[in-house]
Amino acid sequence: MRNEYIAHLIHRLSVYRPYSTEWWDAEQGLEHSGDLAVPELIKLLDPKNPGFILRAAAISLEAIGSPARKAAPALVSLMTYPDSMVRNDVQRALLKINAKLAFALPAILERLQQENLPGLRRELLRLLEKIGPLASEARRYLIPALTDPYTFEDAIIALRSVNPDTSALIPLLLKSLDHSESSMRHAAARALGKMRVQEPSVIDALQKASLGYDPGLRHEARQALAKILKVKKRSKRDLRKG
Repeated sequence: MRNEYIAHLIHRLSVYRPYSTEWWDAEQGLEHSGDLAVPELIKLLDPKNPGFILRAAAISLEAIGSPARKAAPALVSLMTYPDSMVRNDVQRALLKINAKLAFALPAILERLQQENLPGLRRELLRLLEKIGPLASEARRYLIPALTDPYTFEDAIIALRSVNPDTSALIPLLLKSLDHSESSMRHAAARALGKMRVQEPSVIDALQKASLGYDPGLRHEARQALAKILKVKKRSKRDLRKG
């Protein structure tokens, strides 16, 4: 009975007007069917299908989450699909299903070089973050993203993930504390706080930023200093105990 129900929902996706109430009801039904629906949803990820079918399958797989890991190869194959809305839903699904994506690195790097839409570039950077050190070759592809205020923070996070030795990032982050774009200033302060860098030059720069004209930067710099100084105090206590 369950298989018949899933087949019925798949059929409804193809016969009802895309994004109508009936169509969304079918899509929601597939979401709630969980891993039982995954094999049929994978079949829908055929690039010959209309974009609205591909989107419905990707959205459903995203909602199902981790049990949909087997769909990763089919989703990756659609990363070059012409319709940006399909690419968006495909990449969001890949982020949510928590599949091992090292196999997809060539496709992700190719898309990163070709993708012009900032939102989709950010998703690609987050996919690289998920891959981690296995994506170390991605470092040179991430450099252009560091110059774009919209992708700057995601690029920093991806770089920290693919290359745990992030000491080379510190000069860039310190310089970015004075960037003309407020989003880059704020992101740089957040990154320094997350890295817990205890170098005097970093602490001095954050203390200066915490007293500056930008209220958002003042807040982020103070948050970063709190994290760094907390680690510093803990290290001193450990030394005394030793």
